[in-house]
Amino acid sequence: MAPGLMLARSWERRLDPAGWWFSEKLDGVRGYWTGKSLVSRGGHTVWAPDWFVAGLPDTPLDGELFAGRGNFRQTTGIVRSQGKSRDWLKVSFVVFDAPTVDAGFEGRIDAVRALLSSGPSHVIAHTHEVCADRDHLTGELARVEALGGEGLMIRKPGSRYEAGRSRALLKVKTATAL
Repeated sequence: MAPGLMLARSWERRLDPAGWWFSEKLDGVRGYWTGKSLVSRGGHTVWAPDWFVAGLPDTPLDGELFAGRGNFRQTTGIVRSQGKSRDWLKVSFVVFDAPTVDAGFEGRIDAVRALLSSGPSHVIAHTHEVCADRDHLTGELARVEALGGEGLMIRKPGSRYEAGRSRALLKVKTATAL
């Protein structure tokens, strides 16, 4: 069964991003740690090696299985290897939310950092930064894209985790930022 993930809408330029949290939009495979197993966005078991999930907390985590910018095809191939590929060593689980933590976004990301502070080195809390204004957002978008990144994600401050498409989570790409 598919987990009830929070899904992004596209940013509309008329929305002022000041005060929202932004992070790089990672081009990997969505991974959801249930607290016991790793599943895909569609709810299929991700057969990661035992060492990859060892040390993960019993708290559900939402993130991206990511092998670096420009490596989407390689990442999907590794994830489909059912834990049999040594290439799993190239993959990180970049966690951007803790869906069951009863808090606004800031409290949830603080919980992610605390939960992962002594965990495996390939499981990391995604970096988020507060947006100063539209120029800050478009400048960061240009920087990320120049490095080969896909775009940005912005989150409304204080927002709760909600299943489905949300107006509190928006994706920003050049096509939407112009």
